[in-house]
Amino acid sequence: MTKNIVVLHGWGANRTRFTDIQTKLESLGYNMFVPDLPGFGEEDPPLEVWGVEEYAHWVHTAVAEMGFSSYVLIGHSFGGQIAAQYANKYADEIDKLILIAPALIRKPRSIGMVAMEKVTKVGKGVFALPFLEGLGESVRENLYRLIGSQSYNHSNGIMKEIMKKVIREDVSHNVVSLTRPCLVLWGTKDGDTSLREAQQLLSQNKNVEVMPFEGADHNFYREDKYDIVKYIDDFVKKE
Repeated sequence: MTKNIVVLHGWGANRTRFTDIQTKLESLGYNMFVPDLPGFGEEDPPLEVWGVEEYAHWVHTAVAEMGFSSYVLIGHSFGGQIAAQYANKYADEIDKLILIAPALIRKPRSIGMVAMEKVTKVGKGVFALPFLEGLGESVRENLYRLIGSQSYNHSNGIMKEIMKKVIREDVSHNVVSLTRPCLVLWGTKDGDTSLREAQQLLSQNKNVEVMPFEGADHNFYREDKYDIVKYIDDFVKKE
């Protein structure tokens, strides 16, 4: 049984989101590697527009520098999207895979999404008008959130372009073809990623186990009541 665990955070987050989980797993004897992904936390953004493939390659290089020869890979949301891609390409290095509310299925942009992007761009222009410059920052932030600005939390230009790219990359086929044991943890009230669609997809692979958490949202892993560490520890030890 490997004692090495690599954790990939989600979009807009950083390694500190997993500090509590990391501390608890380390107390159980695990060797943890929880990096900031490029463009988040203390890690500089890429110089070019990356996709999931480039992020997976970066993680592979970073893990190699840690000296891990085998490990359990954990990913949340966007981190789960990267992990699914990673597990398909570097399967020989992974002992097991744990996906938490992973962004696996990416649907084509709907007419509504395209319209929302246009509204967002118009909104930015409107706030530049002299008679609206006095609006408080919080008001503008709430309005941007209301009209669905996809780049709301990421003012860096390159990260906006990266986000536009990765939200169109569907990695669901990678999970269907997984050869390593995989545990998928999902909240039934997740409004960001679809549990129902994923269950239908993941049922095609006998190596994948889906565990729904009743009433849990997209970031349920941070709540003590769900005791994610126990599920991780049990799955890693499972023969």
